[in-house]
Amino acid sequence: MPNEEARRRFNLAMRDLALGTGPLGERLDDAWLHLTPLQSHDLPEELRPAFEQMEAQWLSRAATELTEEESVTAAEAILWMASALLTLGGPPSEQPAPSG
Repeated sequence: MPNEEARRRFNLAMRDLALGTGPLGERLDDAWLHLTPLQSHDLPEELRPAFEQMEAQWLSRAATELTEEESVTAAEAILWMASALLTLGGPPSEQPAPSG
């Protein structure tokens, strides 16, 4: 079963990608802030390579510096991992509070 904190953080990252304001690069930076406390060992083994690749990309430069194609690929990776975590363990027990 996936780490509950990882599921919660990916849920928040998905929310920022979907509902955040600004260009995709800015929303990716916001989403990544939720994921930075995670370590690859917090994720199921099958998700670790994708997370490590994404982490390396963020450590090398900010998401706002990514090309449009790289930004889309990064967003897809976050959504894929979040979906996999939800599939493996069901919905997070704590849903983010609506903003506003």
